[in-house]
Amino acid sequence: MKLPQAYATGVRKRAIDMTLSVNPLGCSPRALRALRSMNIKSIRTYPDQTSLKTAVAKTFNVNTDNILLGVGSEQLIKLVSCAFLSRGTTAAIESGSFFLFSREPLLAGATNVFFDFKNPPTLRRKPDILFIANPTTPGGLDRTNADILRVIEIIKPKIAVIDEANGEFRSDTLISELPKRPNLVVLRTFSKALGLAGLRIGMAFGSAKNIAAMGEFQQPFPVSSVALIAAEAALRDTAFLQRTKQFIVAERGFLTGELIKRGFRVSPSITNNLFVSRADNKQIIRALAAKDVSVIDGAFFPDNQQRGFRISLRDKKTNRKFLARLDEVLACLAPNKLLRSKEAI
Repeated sequence: MKLPQAYATGVRKRAIDMTLSVNPLGCSPRALRALRSMNIKSIRTYPDQTSLKTAVAKTFNVNTDNILLGVGSEQLIKLVSCAFLSRGTTAAIESGSFFLFSREPLLAGATNVFFDFKNPPTLRRKPDILFIANPTTPGGLDRTNADILRVIEIIKPKIAVIDEANGEFRSDTLISELPKRPNLVVLRTFSKALGLAGLRIGMAFGSAKNIAAMGEFQQPFPVSSVALIAAEAALRDTAFLQRTKQFIVAERGFLTGELIKRGFRVSPSITNNLFVSRADNKQIIRALAAKDVSVIDGAFFPDNQQRGFRISLRDKKTNRKFLARLDEVLACLAPNKLLRSKEAI
């Protein structure tokens, strides 16, 4: 069994690191204040999820038994695979999406079937699980709820898992469909827009039955008190989230325009991730590494039919350093076609 390689550990983090998706502005000031006000009782007692689950239920208009908290989306993908897959089962996975969608089913003994979202197949046998990311990985494209539901209706999985890791950048969520679709599981995370990647906390939403089935494979106290306290404060900090989205919109527009000027095709992303490509992708990736710049090769996304690499937006200074190093690379590849970056390192 050959498992997909994890880009989180498979790509060396260099001086200019454009790989993993994190909040360029840091984290919520309210979360920091909450952490600083922690007392000894919060540390010496076992974690209690009640307060955060109540806040999450109110935010997303669900019941607390529709929520499972986990150690980031990664653990939740493992739990849904453990609960609903076994040897002889099948997982349907959108081509070129998050590597864990492929890895965890294989570890559970299942067979993976990849499909093209634009032309989903009618499968003779219903897959046991369907995995889709929305917004997409790695390009950050937004699909409407209707688009996602159309694919679910065609493929007809027993369980449909929609990973909304960057859902804060959308104006809608499939969580609203849960009352009508008991086979739906929606994943969210505090790692991306909410800026708590280092604390590892995510959320799964589904029917009480499916959430309970996933919970059977989880340890009693999976999420630390530190993560619970910070997550609840971050969830309530709507001002920080709004500032994050405004920054991402402006900086994404700037980087998209600069990359297009340099001859790249750029995904029409709504998130802080951009998938970019040119005919000389491989040379550019290698040359960037030699210039101490890390990006994620599109080959890390299983069955990816697009050639190119992903970058995740950083602060303004780092983004402009990236462009300056990219100009150095492009100058070496085509000395007479250099487009100088206006910003010096």
